Amino acid sequence: MSSVHLNSNEIKHLPPRFLSSRYLFELVLSFNKLQHIDPEAFAEVRTIMVLRLDNNLLKEIPLAVYNLDVAQSLIISMNFIDLISHPNISIVQSSPEKLIIAKNEIQSISRNYFSGLKSLEQIFIYLNKISYIEDGSFSGTSLTYLYIYGNLLQKVTSGMFKVNTGSLKYLYLFNNPIEDMDQGWLSYLAPNSSVYLECVNLNYIPSNIAEHTNANTIHYYLVNITHFLHLAPLQTVQRGSLSASLNGQILVDYNDVTLFDLCKHLLKHYGDVYKRQRTSC
Repeated sequence: MSSVHLNSNEIKHLPPRFLSSRYLFELVLSFNKLQHIDPEAFAEVRTIMVLRLDNNLLKEIPLAVYNLDVAQSLIISMNFIDLISHPNISIVQSSPEKLIIAKNEIQSISRNYFSGLKSLEQIFIYLNKISYIEDGSFSGTSLTYLYIYGNLLQKVTSGMFKVNTGSLKYLYLFNNPIEDMDQGWLSYLAPNSSVYLECVNLNYIPSNIAEHTNANTIHYYLVNITHFLHLAPLQTVQRGSLSASLNGQILVDYNDVTLFDLCKHLLKHYGDVYKRQRTSC
């Protein structure tokens, strides 16, 4: 399969049937000025492995892209896309393995957006304006990695990160102003999962955040000092053995403390380091 590179050409519009190849490995249209793609632009193309539309001026996912079979990676970050114009349909018809739609204008996630995308394993939706995710939004996928940091989430609900296959293993949540968490909000993560979050805004942590998950299977990382603070594996936030380390040096090591207590301790004693180095996270 061949590749077509049309990046950095100030292209504003794609006409109907502008490609004649049935199969392409990669089509790169990055760093143009695309505002409109004709619905028939990819009518001659059956499958593309990788489609790159990042760094353009698109305000919605074009119909031509919706109908296209992108098998491996769809990269449409750094545009001006807000998915609210099509709340009742999936954002694409065929499921890629990786979807990168970061740095857009997305404000909420409907459970319809990823419905039926059974092959979808990675979603990069960081640095948008997401304040609400409907429960079950990722349930129909095969999601393993979810990058949703740098948004506006204030509450995490029990069904927000439910994936029916139980495959979600890496959850990147830091740089969200999360104030509240539901009981069991991490219950659907895969064994030996990793969660990256920060506790700067937390008002409440429930007594059990992973009630259906086997003990010693979730690793928590607090991104609120510098880089990643590693917490010992734990099942719930009930009292137990917790520790936080930085660059191999133990900052805190308690045998009888809650996660909330640990957050408060770290912010009190290492907050100056956090304020200086937060941008490095």
